[in-house]
Amino acid sequence: MSETLDSRPAVIVAHSGAGALMPALASASDAVSALVFADAILPHPGRSWFDTAPPELAASLRSGARFGVLPSWDAWWPPGALERLLPDPDLRTALTDELDGLPLAYFEEAAPAAGLTAPAAYLQLSGAYNEEARLAGLRGWPVVRLPLNHLAMLTEVAAVATALEGLIARLEPGDG
Repeated sequence: MSETLDSRPAVIVAHSGAGALMPALASASDAVSALVFADAILPHPGRSWFDTAPPELAASLRSGARFGVLPSWDAWWPPGALERLLPDPDLRTALTDELDGLPLAYFEEAAPAAGLTAPAAYLQLSGAYNEEARLAGLRGWPVVRLPLNHLAMLTEVAAVATALEGLIARLEPGDG
């Protein structure tokens, strides 16, 4: 038995590295009406994540791989960084308990070549994504910049939700 989306339009919100997958995700269903990149990398058709990452980060991650698996992404950050972004120890533990190592092959594989099939917007949460937000603006996408942090959807839920709602309203036709 397969499950399908009902007739309502869907909005896909991608965070961080998932941005590269947006073209493939959007083309998988006719029900996708809008795309929002939330502190996410932009599509990079035909190039791998390693091709787009800073060379020193790519080299460090490759050297840390064991049996074709990278450590979970929280281990990539400097000591104390996750604690600063998620000071609540219960929230931090809930997040990290769900993390697994990541297949090195994913980061070596070229991103899908499909183009975006729905209107897109960009929500910038951290300074690390200044360039992506700038490029999104150059593409004519609506851009909202919140001076928060990369994991703000976990700590500043209302602010992020309000920004997402506003961006989605700018992308979707009104219901009347």
